[in-house]
Amino acid sequence: MTRWVIEGTWSGYTHSQEKVVHREVTNNEKFVKALLKLGSITFSDGTCLSIGIRKANYRERVKPINGYGALINDCIRHGSRSVTELQQAKEWVETGEVKR
Repeated sequence: MTRWVIEGTWSGYTHSQEKVVHREVTNNEKFVKALLKLGSITFSDGTCLSIGIRKANYRERVKPINGYGALINDCIRHGSRSVTELQQAKEWVETGEVKR
């Protein structure tokens, strides 16, 4: 069974602030395909969370960083690529109305 390492890298306000803020391991192929489609999540301040995926090496130990798992899952569930889109999608679900 193939294992993938998912890393979320925050862009920061300058290049020197770029850092890995999320890391997890999965063997769920549907999740990996959804992440490939998603690519990155843009925050309202203009920074973004870039999502990188690679196959884990045999017997590789990966230290998880539980930073943005809920946000990533919500964006996949609602088909959003930004926090602003995600907030709108959640409002639409709550109210049952489509606002334009």
